[in-house]
Amino acid sequence: MVVVATSKATGKLVSRLRTVSKCVAATPPPKGGGKRRSSPTVSDEQIVKWNMAISSHMRSGNCDSARTLFDEMPRRSTVSWNAMISGYASNGMIELAREMFERVPKRDLVSWNVMIAGHVRNRNLRAARRLFDEMPERDVVSWNTLISGYTQNALMNEARELFEMMPIRNSISWNAMLTGYVQHGKIDLAREFFETNSDWDIVAWNALMGGYVQKGRLEEARELFDRMPERDAVSWNTMISGYAQNGKLPEAEKLFTNAPVLDVVSWTAMVSAYVQNGRLVDAQKVFDEMPERNEVSWNALIAGYAQSRQMDKAQELFEKMPCRNISSWNTMITGHAQNGNVDLAQQVFDRMPQRDSISWAGMIAGYAQNGHGEEALQLFIEMRRTGEQSNRSTFTCSLSTCADLAAVECGKQLHGLLVKVGYEMGCFVGNALLAMYCKCGSIDEAYGAFESMQERDAVTWNTMIAGYARHGFGLEALKVFETMRMTKTKPDDVTMIGVLSACSHAGLVDMGMDYFHTMNAKYGIKTTPQHYTCVIDLLGRAGRLEEAQELMKNMPFEPDATMWGALLGASRIHGDTNLGEIAAEKIFQMEPDNAGMYVLLSNLYAVDGRWRDVDRLRDMMRERGVKKVPGYSWIEIKDEVHTFSVGDTAHPEKERIYAFLEELDLQMKKKGYVSSTKMVLHDVEEEEKEHMLKYHSEKLAVAFGILNVPAGRPVRVIKNLRVCQDCHNAIKYVSKITGRLIILRDSNRFHHFDGETPEVKDDEDDTEFIEIGYVSNVHGLDGEVLVKPSTDFPEMRFGKPGKRWLRSLVSGRKVIREVELTSGRAHAGPKSWILSFGGLDTVEMAKEIVGSSILVREDDRPPLEDGDFYTPDLIGMKVYLKDNRELVGTVVNVLKSGASDLLQVMLVQEANSRSISLDTTSSLSGQLVWIPFVEAIVPDVDIKQRHMLITPPQGLLELNLRRHEASKKERRQLEWKQKKRTRQRLLAAKKKLADIGQQHILEGLSSGDKDQKLLLTDQITNMNLQLFQQALQNISKPKVCNCYLEEFVNANSAKLLHKTLKIPKSSLHCYGNKNQQNGCSELREAGFDFIVQGKVATVLALDDGKVQEGRLQQNSIEENVSNSANCVQLQEFLLNIKEQTKVEENFPVALIMASPANEVQTFRDFLVDHDYYGLDKEKVWILEEDNLPVVSNSAEEKPLKMLLKTPWEVLHAPVGSGSIFNLLSTHTVVDNLSEIGIEYVQVCSLSKRSAIGYPLLLGHIHACKADVGIKIFGDEDDEFFYDMVFSLSFLRRLATQMDELQFFTLEGQRSHVQKIDDDWVVVHPLQPNSYILRSSIYSCLRLCPPDKVCMLHIEG
Repeated sequence: MVVVATSKATGKLVSRLRTVSKCVAATPPPKGGGKRRSSPTVSDEQIVKWNMAISSHMRSGNCDSARTLFDEMPRRSTVSWNAMISGYASNGMIELAREMFERVPKRDLVSWNVMIAGHVRNRNLRAARRLFDEMPERDVVSWNTLISGYTQNALMNEARELFEMMPIRNSISWNAMLTGYVQHGKIDLAREFFETNSDWDIVAWNALMGGYVQKGRLEEARELFDRMPERDAVSWNTMISGYAQNGKLPEAEKLFTNAPVLDVVSWTAMVSAYVQNGRLVDAQKVFDEMPERNEVSWNALIAGYAQSRQMDKAQELFEKMPCRNISSWNTMITGHAQNGNVDLAQQVFDRMPQRDSISWAGMIAGYAQNGHGEEALQLFIEMRRTGEQSNRSTFTCSLSTCADLAAVECGKQLHGLLVKVGYEMGCFVGNALLAMYCKCGSIDEAYGAFESMQERDAVTWNTMIAGYARHGFGLEALKVFETMRMTKTKPDDVTMIGVLSACSHAGLVDMGMDYFHTMNAKYGIKTTPQHYTCVIDLLGRAGRLEEAQELMKNMPFEPDATMWGALLGASRIHGDTNLGEIAAEKIFQMEPDNAGMYVLLSNLYAVDGRWRDVDRLRDMMRERGVKKVPGYSWIEIKDEVHTFSVGDTAHPEKERIYAFLEELDLQMKKKGYVSSTKMVLHDVEEEEKEHMLKYHSEKLAVAFGILNVPAGRPVRVIKNLRVCQDCHNAIKYVSKITGRLIILRDSNRFHHFDGETPEVKDDEDDTEFIEIGYVSNVHGLDGEVLVKPSTDFPEMRFGKPGKRWLRSLVSGRKVIREVELTSGRAHAGPKSWILSFGGLDTVEMAKEIVGSSILVREDDRPPLEDGDFYTPDLIGMKVYLKDNRELVGTVVNVLKSGASDLLQVMLVQEANSRSISLDTTSSLSGQLVWIPFVEAIVPDVDIKQRHMLITPPQGLLELNLRRHEASKKERRQLEWKQKKRTRQRLLAAKKKLADIGQQHILEGLSSGDKDQKLLLTDQITNMNLQLFQQALQNISKPKVCNCYLEEFVNANSAKLLHKTLKIPKSSLHCYGNKNQQNGCSELREAGFDFIVQGKVATVLALDDGKVQEGRLQQNSIEENVSNSANCVQLQEFLLNIKEQTKVEENFPVALIMASPANEVQTFRDFLVDHDYYGLDKEKVWILEEDNLPVVSNSAEEKPLKMLLKTPWEVLHAPVGSGSIFNLLSTHTVVDNLSEIGIEYVQVCSLSKRSAIGYPLLLGHIHACKADVGIKIFGDEDDEFFYDMVFSLSFLRRLATQMDELQFFTLEGQRSHVQKIDDDWVVVHPLQPNSYILRSSIYSCLRLCPPDKVCMLHIEG
């Protein structure tokens, strides 16, 4: 057997030890069966050498060699065993360490400590604690080891509990606790702990001061610094760095000058400070004066020069460095790349003696950001081949490169890698993945990535909104925006650019204008030139050119070329040559070399037949040296990019492509395709114009793609310029004929052509049209169709030949195309018309337009007499109930139905039951009702104000309520997406349940019917497992709600003495007599002021935790009685508050209510019925209270198991008052309160006593400058009553410390089901068998310093 020595000295030692071992083994037995001769004794000195060799091998990772030595030892000491245990543990072989520990013949204290340390090092704290509890004796090392394990894993409650149990503590014990609080961001708890000891060493002072610096709380850090009994270099350096990193350079300079001792860290901190503040001259001066320098000093100055683009100086310093580290090389790579010198960056990269993931990421980013996408991807592949681990930055840069190159297949491969390494769910990489799919035309895959992201930021939402908008799916973009608002993610200026662009593509002009005019008031977003450009484009597309011009005149800044370009594009669409010339002239002044604008104006002239002006523009371009950018289209097939230009003859498959195009052209013309020859900018014959249009680059690329891309896969084509109108129209027909999905990306947006339908969504919106009828059927054999009129003038609309438009609904998208009405006549039988359209001369062609609406231009209307209006004018009107002016909805359609019309009304959005805002006018619900348009029901219509008043018979709105019917395909897609999301959530929940030992509740999924399984699935996916796990970790012995308050008061009675206000209950009702108010009138008045100024919010627990058995087994009658009683109590509370504050109307308090799920709608209806008692509807929320599973109290089950009511229902109970903080944090209510100026928040149970002394408590907490105010009654004892006031700043801090929420248990007897031998059995216990997990509001007092608490004690 070979033993590998770690050094020459160790090798010699091993050889000598082997010799000793052989001598002992070679001693022969005595002859004649006499007594065995005693073996040569192995000395303690030799055993020590064996142990040293074992430890040496273990430190080098040679565990097998260490084991070989151990097995060959003639005699072992306890130290030998301990060395093996420690070695295995430090090398991650914890099972072998435990096996060795169990074999130790005689364990000493070190053996136990080493094994505990091994478990701690391998993050198995449960095993470490079990071992700790089994120890026959412990020393301070035992305690410190386990405490350090808890603190390193952020289990500060367990660490503090153990610390308090320690019989003897040393400085290591204290420092471990303090450092744990600091490292995990609990700086206030760290300070509170710090103040409990007066004998701290300098390490502790520095640790706490460093924690304050990391939090940016420099004043508190400086206060500690000034209090320090002694300071070392670390103390000075911490403060200098803190000031420097927070932009307080003068303070940093002053400290640096006054520091008694300066080391290399001090000097480097000042160099970094000057660099961060852009003062490179001073940084260089300090650097030159440094008595000694390290790599960090050099790197700081090099980075400063690189960031300021002074790469010559950076390179000079780099070459002078006596000893470079990998950070030095990475800084140079990044500097060169960011300055556009990719070649120099590559040279540095090639010279590197060693690389890490940051080196690769910097080089990949350099190539990507400088337009070398293929090189970036090649480098990423090379990095993977070398075995270097990819980090988030490399993935992000590579995905961005795929987006720029439209390399969707490469992007999908990267997505697969992301899934393997687990990076795809976070914002940083997830946003890049989302953008890649959007830019590559894979909008469905983009939405899939969006849905799978576990966390989203504003960039995530903006990317999805902009992606939908750029793909032409404006309505989908707006739906995402509304979802974003519901999640309380604040929109920014980029969001609104995407929203306005979406409105433009969807033709939602009025909605877009509303967003534009309210974005500042609603979201605090100031309008920018980009927003104005979007609105000009929005108005221009809709033909409202005068409004667009007026908007440009009244802008707070001068129009730029982009705005004039949008106006020029709109002029071309609507044929306004005069306006187009004005816009073009402005553009030529600002951007004389913009070839695209010359082309746009040429198009305008050509359509108008002004060929001399077209020639004049060409001459102007020639004189000014402006060259038109040639148009190219390309397509990627089998990792090869094929590029085409107009009339391309260089491609090796040109003959096949042209032959296929000719065949397509014939089929297209049979389908009704007509070339848009007006787009040709040459004065030639129509036939020649048609020939010139036939071989545009995008048509060649599409034809090549159809021939070579396998059926079933989309054909993706990219063009460097805007696609022309003729190609757009032609590709629609190609898509229909071939049945292929074609995605064309031009310089402005994506165009989707769905092969399953004859048309696809176009840029043209229908706001400029009105509907006059729809095609109901085919008539005869010559392509004629039967039409149902919806117009008051059928003779004029259908009897007169001319232009008409057909609108179809394709996968939820409106499609419009122009047709020529050649003849029309009234049908002899039903009230219909028989029409004939040009190009539609067969039954098959006629069938394709059945169901289409027939449109005419909005401005094509006969004159009306005074008081009359057109029926289509009703569409878009707001509908109100006449008796109370409550908004019902909006008219979305009008249907001819015999004697009268029917109005189709979309109802307003119903509030979400989980977090309800009582402003029901915010958005539409998607639910539709039919209302007869007769005077008895619709008595008043105001055309100018665009609204109508209705008096519907009782039940009309509910009787015919229908949901909008989506297409069958859409429903399938929606169901599939919902199932996919449910599966993903269920898988995540299953994994979490397995991690916390609760797999047994999944057994119901293997039995029962579909509805029962769905019930269990919903409960599992909606369960707050994080809160449940936290409750199991933090539960203590059974308590009552107010025990935390008693503990707090008893522990801090001296500090609370001066901040406790005692007052008789009787004096609280003497509002006018100041003599009877014990001098509290000023405090009361201060409280009144806060209420009247709208700076106070109230959080009401509508059924705080009176968790008796009835809450778990309550029947419907009891629920109704409970609901009624609670509503009465709510009414008494609100009226009491109004009486005290003397507020008659417009009660300014914000109200948040935590309610049981079954009572949410009851309370909402109650408030609506009573007009909210003067409350502002936008400042009222109803939140569904938190519930947690009931668990078994069996001591044998670890962890405690959830109980099941049925195989498909988990037994739940409310968490109690302490969960209010979790509710406010989860629903971002604290952020909302901050936005509306709230300073104090009352949190109380629903009781008549909660209103007593309310203003006085507000005034008291403000006067004491406290964060928490507590009201207590001295004459009554109700453990479920509480009334507290918190400063909003304290609630904000509390929201970041929800893991500190404490729980206790309530024991009881509860029936449940359990699976025994594959059968479900109902268990009826004879003694307490379960715990309800509860949390008290008073547990928050643990997180508040006693000097920040005040009390109002009401006596009598």
